Parts: sequence; C-alpha cells; structure tokens
Amino acid sequence: MAEDIANRGVLTVAQARRMIKVREDDELAKARRVVQAAEQRAYNKIKRMYADAAKEARKWRLTGRLGPAEVIEEVGKIRLLKRV
Repeated sequence: MAEDIANRGVLTVAQARRMIKVREDDELAKARRVVQAAEQRAYNKIKRMYADAAKEARKWRLTGRLGPAEVIEEVGKIRLLKRV
C-alpha cells in the first residue's frame, strides 16, 4: 500500500480508512499488552508474597512457634497437617 502512494501518489478513501483502522487496532493491541503485563506483575507479586508467608509458616511450625495446620477436608471433618 505504501508503494502505491510513493509510485502513484494516489490514495483512495477506502485505503486511508483501512490504514487508520490498522493503526488504531495496533494501538489498542499495544495498550492491551501493557495492561496485561501490569496485571501479570501484580499477580506474580502477590503469588510471591503468599509463597514467602508459607515458607515462614513452615519454619515456625518446625520450631514449635506455630501449632500444626488444620486441613478441612469436608464440613465438620478436620485433620492436622503433619510435616516433617
């Protein structure tokens, strides 16, 4: 399409509209990628925070600072998590 303009210097209305549509679609796709990347960074940060908290809780359980974890398998059925 760019060759047509360079060679002939003529651009139809349909071609111009198509070029604008492609540009807008590209900008929209870029904005979506930016938002998605920000959401992924936030998700990874929260995931890392929970993983660090779980590691610390395991350390506390091993040292006796924190009691055993309770696992609820069904309503009214609770078991203690045993970690060695």
